[in-house]
Amino acid sequence: MPARSGLPLGLALLALPAAAQDPAPPAPAAAVAEPTAGQLALYDALKVRHDPPACAALAALTPDPVGDLAWLVDHAEQPAWVGVRAVECLLQAHAEAASPRLIAWVTDPGKRGVALIAANELPRVAEAQALPLARALMAGPHAALAGPRLALDPRPAVQAVAAPVGP
Repeated sequence: MPARSGLPLGLALLALPAAAQDPAPPAPAAAVAEPTAGQLALYDALKVRHDPPACAALAALTPDPVGDLAWLVDHAEQPAWVGVRAVECLLQAHAEAASPRLIAWVTDPGKRGVALIAANELPRVAEAQALPLARALMAGPHAALAGPRLALDPRPAVQAVAAPVGP
């Protein structure tokens, strides 16, 4: 297995081309961007098993907390909780700035986990950001998963988004 200097194992796994495990000649691999210092700092802070720093403390580790947390969601595979914690922080502390990314993720068929986290965290998101995200969840491929969770939101406007449309 080729080594990638400077990358933590969880990020290095992403850098391996899929063909590296196939005996056929490898296809040209897409270039994987090396993580920035801010992304590595966030990764190191979030990879701890217990008691990670609060989202507010994470913002001090990088000049671009939204971009770097989003990068972790898309690139950090191990430990799995790094991406989970990154999504939670984006929702709890940066929902307005991260709104376009969050909406793209919850409508992506391959991002079921992000949709589940978003639906569960929605009560902690300001209503101005929660409503577009709730609408995206209900319009996306994970509506069946999100609907029951959105129905439990304490805000009537969010509950209304989850209500089934009658015949």
